[in-house]
Amino acid sequence: MNVEDSCESLPSKPVVDDRDAVGSESPKQQKPGQIRVVFDSSAQFEGVSLNDVLLSGPDLNNGLLGVLLRFRKEPVALTADIQQMFYSFMVQKDDRDVLRFLWYRDNDLTNEVVDYRMKVHVFGNSPSPDVAIFGLRKAAREAEEEYGSDVRQFIERDFYVDDALKSFPTEAEAIDVLHRARNMLALSNIKLHKIASNRTKVMDAFPAGDRAKDIKDLDLSVDDLPVQRSLGVS
Repeated sequence: MNVEDSCESLPSKPVVDDRDAVGSESPKQQKPGQIRVVFDSSAQFEGVSLNDVLLSGPDLNNGLLGVLLRFRKEPVALTADIQQMFYSFMVQKDDRDVLRFLWYRDNDLTNEVVDYRMKVHVFGNSPSPDVAIFGLRKAAREAEEEYGSDVRQFIERDFYVDDALKSFPTEAEAIDVLHRARNMLALSNIKLHKIASNRTKVMDAFPAGDRAKDIKDLDLSVDDLPVQRSLGVS
């Protein structure tokens, strides 16, 4: 699509995750205070929206029930999160014109409003979740020989979009699999962070900056681990 052929821009808005203000928590409402920029790809112009003409593809996400049941199987629990998952995957240059939006030049509110184009997949586009899941699994397949089939299986079966939930028989196995998974995904510029576990030894194996927000500053030798929430359950 040529820029001269289409002059529409996507509306955008900030969305703040505020669990206390919502009567019931959905699986993805688990990051209080976080502000997401959401592009309204369902906004219509002359009766048609961007999401109306995008192909969403097959639903690649794991079933929530299966992820949660497997998570409860073993005694050592582990959760993690992919940092800005949708933004980890680029949009082809020829397709970026449909992701144009208006904002202040250089992010300075005193400057004029200009056109920008997103280079990555965005919240609000119907194909974004499955594009990201496909890319995540492709990264696991390509590095399976180096990092192991058990790590590929973890990435393919124990994620719900960007949230990882896995349980292990031993602390050593949990540490080993997560270390290899982080290294595997790092090859594709995907960061696995916000790590939490019900075992202090597992938490000690990872940098404090990569732990879940409410346990980053804990002294794990004396402080009790707080209750963690993931996908709407504690």
